[in-house]
Amino acid sequence: MTFRELLKKHNIKQLDIAYKLKCDTSNLRKYDNLLDRSIKEVMLIHELTNIPYKELIGTELKD
Repeated sequence: MTFRELLKKHNIKQLDIAYKLKCDTSNLRKYDNLLDRSIKEVMLIHELTNIPYKELIGTELKD
């Protein structure tokens, strides 16, 4: 599932997240595969959206 699909699933507006990430909504596609993003970016996105990490990176986290 892409980042934009996750936002839609969680009823989060792309415009709101783009504003918080200080980017244009058209640039959100750069975040679609969060495995390509830095840990800091994934942590920030988690803080902004409250989407669980396992959903953001598309895998289960191990303890």
